[in-house]
Amino acid sequence: MVVTWVGPLFVPSTSGRARVDSLTQVEPEDDPSDAVVESLGARVGATAELPKGFAFPGFVDAHAHLGRLGMAPDSIRLEGDESLSALRRKLHGPVTPDAWLVGYGWRTLTVDTAPTSHLDPTQHPEPRRVLDELRSDVPIALTRADGHALWVNSLGLRCAGIERQTADPPGGWLGRGRDGEPNGLLVDSAMELVRAHIPPVRDAALDAMVLEEAGCFHRTGVTCVHEMVVDAQLFASLRRLEQGRTLPLRVRAFIYPEPDALAMLPERKVAPSPARLGVRGLKLFADGALGSGGARLSTGGGVQPDSASRFRAVIDKAQREGWQVAVHAIGDVAVRDAVDALQVAPPGARWRVEHVQVAQPSELRRMAALGLCASVQPLHALSDLPWAQRTLAPELLVHAYPWRALRRAGVRFGFGSDHPIETSQAATTLWGATMRQTEAGVQLPGEAQRLDRRDALWALTGGAASLTFDEPWLGQLWPGFRADFSVWDTDLSACTPQSLLTARCLATVVAGRLVWER
Repeated sequence: MVVTWVGPLFVPSTSGRARVDSLTQVEPEDDPSDAVVESLGARVGATAELPKGFAFPGFVDAHAHLGRLGMAPDSIRLEGDESLSALRRKLHGPVTPDAWLVGYGWRTLTVDTAPTSHLDPTQHPEPRRVLDELRSDVPIALTRADGHALWVNSLGLRCAGIERQTADPPGGWLGRGRDGEPNGLLVDSAMELVRAHIPPVRDAALDAMVLEEAGCFHRTGVTCVHEMVVDAQLFASLRRLEQGRTLPLRVRAFIYPEPDALAMLPERKVAPSPARLGVRGLKLFADGALGSGGARLSTGGGVQPDSASRFRAVIDKAQREGWQVAVHAIGDVAVRDAVDALQVAPPGARWRVEHVQVAQPSELRRMAALGLCASVQPLHALSDLPWAQRTLAPELLVHAYPWRALRRAGVRFGFGSDHPIETSQAATTLWGATMRQTEAGVQLPGEAQRLDRRDALWALTGGAASLTFDEPWLGQLWPGFRADFSVWDTDLSACTPQSLLTARCLATVVAGRLVWER
């Protein structure tokens, strides 16, 4: 295909930016993945007009969750800082017999109208009783925004058969009151004790939800997503959409190594390609999350959801069959253990550490020496600030969210959003990475770890693409690269920092087809 431009083109290795004029769309019978930019700057007849604006390579989200972390389409969407009165209203909708009320998104709750009066269920002695007072006639299960803690009412605990003598499972724990009774908080692997009793999402509903989530990414200029926890049901959904030629963006899947999901893998890894759906590797967890108390830190605490034996089995499989390995590691102990486990990576394999929220400089140097990569999420620094300041000792806080340190150590890295935990808005990620302050202007610790705009843009484009060997065809706007790009009302490469918070994506193109327009 031919893309027509007015003005210089933004390519991460050069200066300048583009103003889009129009494009020639790929015909429906053409391969939906292989449309490439053939030339730049020549005016040609066009079948689709694009809004005038600034064009950038399609953003690659290097860590996200199209499957909404297992949430059902009708799950209650909670805000990170919800009021109890608002939560009560959301919980009091009609419910069919034997149904569960499930929700997602809480961090803390505003107890009353005072802006500084909050309830944190992870710190409350009896979180189940808080929910009981809101609604006790139906089982309730609310997932924390980080996806690593579940808040359940008393009826939910009873329906799941959880009682005083229920033991903590490996890789997780049950919160307990002073009397030893489960208090309604379940962390990491303990969440499965409840989720096993919640009806699964139907296939058609999951397909619709994936398409809805893809639309969220399109609206922010994202054209490729690294889907980081793929189970058998989500894998089947992605494959249905791809085979039906309705998967509207590129997906790089990392399989969580449960038997049903592993059974769907080909016998050996296929070579990386620009296909819409590509399985790239296997995912493991070395700890939980900071806000829910599961991060493994040198000052103590945390959980390891995946056992040492599972690590060995997955890494052996990856070495034998050629898969990448991606390890979730947030605390500095988890990062150290992840690097230890991944040090057997074959040369050039680009095995990954996900998040790297707290890491000693020595571990970053080891990552670089071993050829390990990092997928980091700048917006976690903004949303986790209250927990980081409360949880991390001063000697750890100075090593939190070490973006510039990664670059200086020579670690290959890219940016992700961890959507839906954080917004998929790429411009907001640029703000967080370059300003390291909240949208309200509160400066985060570690100002020296900020990146400049060009490095941050590269981490959202070519850098993220390279984490899955996609750099020959994604991450740049240039002849021979796939025709994936977005058009913005703002020049993201040169605008004022504050303008990043108001920048709007005007249109998104995937494989030469206009998939979204404001």
